[in-house]
Amino acid sequence: MKKTILLLALFGLIAVMTGCQKGEEITVSKYFEAMKHNDKDTMSSMAIEPRDIEYKKFEIVTIDEPVVSELDLPKLQKKFDTLTGSKKKQVDLAMEKKYAVEDLQDELDETRRRAKKTELEEKIKGATEEMEVEKAKLYQLVMDINSTKKQIGVEKSMMKTSTGVDRNFELYTGECITGRALVKVTALDGTTSEYIFMLKKYNLTLQERPRNGRLVITKITTQAELDAEKQAESNAVSAEVPTEEVTEGEAK
Repeated sequence: MKKTILLLALFGLIAVMTGCQKGEEITVSKYFEAMKHNDKDTMSSMAIEPRDIEYKKFEIVTIDEPVVSELDLPKLQKKFDTLTGSKKKQVDLAMEKKYAVEDLQDELDETRRRAKKTELEEKIKGATEEMEVEKAKLYQLVMDINSTKKQIGVEKSMMKTSTGVDRNFELYTGECITGRALVKVTALDGTTSEYIFMLKKYNLTLQERPRNGRLVITKITTQAELDAEKQAESNAVSAEVPTEEVTEGEAK
């Protein structure tokens, strides 16, 4: 009888301890367990971009307070639609500037008077500069559209991994919860590194029926890698937009 009571007490204590664990802690711990056993399938099911870390031991240092926000997908889709509409207008404007340059060039080719040639050359120079400005705006729009399209794909992938929903995403409402855990990892050679685990889950609703998801690891990185990514993004923004010929096909 005493043995039974002790076992019940032990199971009760385990249940309480597990209940006190945060979702982020449980998810990160399970991921390390999967890495320990080289369980690639489990790692892939838990992380959008699985990362294999060889380790001797790990310690969860801090877990940030989860942040609850609206779903990103509707905002991304709205942004994509707006950018697509802007692109159509920008194509027309860029083509208009291109035709203006061509008309001036045709007029220059037919002109024999030196004074008129000089005047047209100045006009062509100014018109070309205006055309390049509009072309640059068009290419920026194209890059923004491609970037947003990629973000939409990633968001759908995360929603599917978290909730199992794989279609009609636009019909769902709900919220997303993001979290972040800092983990100290001791490598096999005894050196230590800190890894940042970014996590996300979705709580969706369709026709008043809830569909709560599980935490998914969206990124495993280090602070140095995050800093390098930010620097790369900054360099990309300041980089010169590539110049390509605007064709009538763009307007289709």
